[in-house]
Amino acid sequence: MTPRQAALRALQHVQQEGAYSTLELDAVLRLAGFSGRDKAFTSTLFYGTLERRLTLDFCISLCANRELDTLDPTVREILRLGAYQLLFLQGVPARAAISESVNLARQSGMGRAAGFINAVLRRLSQLGDIPYPNREKKPESYLSVRYSCPKWLAKYLCKTYGEALAEEILGSFLGAPPVYLRVNSQKTTPQKLIRLLELQGLDAAETPVPGALRLEHTAALTQSPLFAEGLFHVQDLSSQLCALALGAQKGMRVLDACAAPGGKSFTIAQMMEDTGEVCSCDLHEHRVQLIRQGARRLSLSCIVPMVRDAREPWERQFDRVLCDVPCSGLGVVRRKPEIKYQSRQACQELPALQLSILQNAAGAVKPDGVLVYSTCTLCKEENEGVVGEFLQKNKEFEIEKLPKILYDYGIGSSWVTMLPNSQGPDGFFVCRMKKIGE
Repeated sequence: MTPRQAALRALQHVQQEGAYSTLELDAVLRLAGFSGRDKAFTSTLFYGTLERRLTLDFCISLCANRELDTLDPTVREILRLGAYQLLFLQGVPARAAISESVNLARQSGMGRAAGFINAVLRRLSQLGDIPYPNREKKPESYLSVRYSCPKWLAKYLCKTYGEALAEEILGSFLGAPPVYLRVNSQKTTPQKLIRLLELQGLDAAETPVPGALRLEHTAALTQSPLFAEGLFHVQDLSSQLCALALGAQKGMRVLDACAAPGGKSFTIAQMMEDTGEVCSCDLHEHRVQLIRQGARRLSLSCIVPMVRDAREPWERQFDRVLCDVPCSGLGVVRRKPEIKYQSRQACQELPALQLSILQNAAGAVKPDGVLVYSTCTLCKEENEGVVGEFLQKNKEFEIEKLPKILYDYGIGSSWVTMLPNSQGPDGFFVCRMKKIGE
């Protein structure tokens, strides 16, 4: 299997079967047995083609003189791969991008389309600069093609955040995101871990968030012996801030209602110095197993993994409850590019589920306890909308101010929306509420 064949296979599974990009790429790389340059090239082709899909489709349509949905799905993906190399990979000569795409068609049983693919990509190689739609006349069409996002999403972000900020958000969806670590305070310190990472050729630096490190180079991070020793876990800065917003203290009983794969539970347990109890729940056993494995690797004994539907009533009550609900994920598109291609309807169907989970989680909060509601999306219906409806129905809860450091990273006065940018954390929404004592 060549890198182009591997990238094609992964793209087909994501497009046709709805596979998760990260899981699918990992599976294909393991199957191919790639390492080094082949692994890096496959990843570049896969993620680049996926995140630029609509831009590529726009350019291909201009050169093919036909709608792409009339093409065989395999031919369409081969054209996208070839177009990505021609338009965005300067290190790949045009001749090689075209000839390898033709070979890929033949290797994939699409030899009858080889001439068509060759002709389209040759025209595309002569296209020059991408002829984006006129920005003044069609701003949403321009943003859609320029940043490879559906028109509904460009329109929504412009309406919600203004065109300038919307463009910054869309720009953050492209390219490799920063990587953050959470130092396991039960085993080491930020300064010690930085020195140990440097010995392995990894450059890490402290951030304003205590216990959070940012990495510049992350090759084979989870293969590091430091990872195996449980000295850290990989967790974006916004997710760490969300866990910090809970304000968990030693000896408390904490519920993480939608916990998998467990990053926030791990951070909370470390804040509590591995005392008390962190009940970490998820609906699916295989995801709960990820929590078990992570807690074992980090030597965190206070975490209690549990398979449980977050909509089931709780018999027990907790000092702190974190309700990080399933959401449209528009704050983490740069890590999962396929998210931005979901329909508007899919996003609109989520608030009812989110409210039901939040309502149930509220029943598990002790008097004077704290409830944190969070998502990794930028949709206000899923964020402020859900919180507003919840507060109307539950007068015993009131909003509390978040720690100042969250406001430093986001916008808002009562709650915080962290907006994704190329140099900072993922997009995230966090709201902290207190249950008034009886």
